[in-house]
Amino acid sequence: MQRITVTLDDDLMEMLDKVVGERGYNNRSEAVRDLTRAGLQQTLVNAGEVENSIGVLSYVYDHKARDLARRLTNTFHHDHGLSVVSTHVHLDHDRCLEVSILRGGPRR
Repeated sequence: MQRITVTLDDDLMEMLDKVVGERGYNNRSEAVRDLTRAGLQQTLVNAGEVENSIGVLSYVYDHKARDLARRLTNTFHHDHGLSVVSTHVHLDHDRCLEVSILRGGPRR
């Protein structure tokens, strides 16, 4: 492990200390390591360097809404390679819940 020195302004330091307390880190170094990992991962995703990701898409909709069910179905058929599985739940007389597990490039 290597040691570095970083200078943070007071507001940023206050935010870091809040994260340390809320997430139960033993010290600032643990928090900085975790936040650095998360930031680096997000940078790779944004740069398109992560080839495959898993995501969950969930939404509630009114099944009587004009043409919505057909449009949603067509969207999934158009990008059929993204959808691993979908579940459709009738919540009440008017509303439905769709939950889909997706796999593919993060930008898709």
